[in-house]
Amino acid sequence: MSEFNGLSIFLTVAQSVIQAVVLVLIIRVIKNNSSFFLPKFVGLSVLSYLVSNVYWIAYDALRPGTRLPFAANEIAECAMILLLAAGLDSYLKDRRKVPSEIIFSFMIIIIDIFLWIKWSGEWIQDIIFGIPYIYFVWTIVRGLFSTKAFKNFMYPVIAVLLTILKILQVTAVYTDEVTTFRLDVGSWIIMFGVMIWLMIECFRKRNIFVAAAFFQWSTMTMYSCAELDYCFAVCFNSVSIITLYLAVRKEVRSLDIR
Repeated sequence: MSEFNGLSIFLTVAQSVIQAVVLVLIIRVIKNNSSFFLPKFVGLSVLSYLVSNVYWIAYDALRPGTRLPFAANEIAECAMILLLAAGLDSYLKDRRKVPSEIIFSFMIIIIDIFLWIKWSGEWIQDIIFGIPYIYFVWTIVRGLFSTKAFKNFMYPVIAVLLTILKILQVTAVYTDEVTTFRLDVGSWIIMFGVMIWLMIECFRKRNIFVAAAFFQWSTMTMYSCAELDYCFAVCFNSVSIITLYLAVRKEVRSLDIR
């Protein structure tokens, strides 16, 4: 087992412990506030993520250094995304469907699916399990706007940074090794810079849609990185699970009038 594989397994085990603790805490929230759907969906989402991690840990321990095939963990991750999106959707008060938000979400994830296929070569797997992210991202975008999570000027800034990021990532697929490295550095700066900002905003606001955005961004960063960069992204993703719980707890308390 390589040093990277050992570190990766350790971080995934640590993340699984965090998931288990967060799941127990969310169950307590559900018991005290059984009428709210949001914590139930988030709890099931965290459970699905935990199942995916347990499968991945077992596979990586048994077959280190080999690519994980189309397997149960993909189904669990798909359930994780759909359950979390359903929870966010159940909490949304603004039911309007803005075409620009739908188009934006569709384009971003289609580009991601294209990149995953280029990186892995797994067409069917990447398409099938990439599609649910369109719904998830769309729900996040709707929620961020409807709750006025950020100041108005931040939305075009985020859109521009995300556009630049995708241009850098797509261009890097077709360039030589030296140019690819330079483009990757630019991508890393944007990915980790925005991720740190989202993490800070999560602890400041404890808004469920900001927490979901942090979770989504850190997940996409994990999928875009390898080795040490991936390990850093896993650490941020683990923190995002905690921010989801903190946001759920705040939202439930704000709605509980007893």
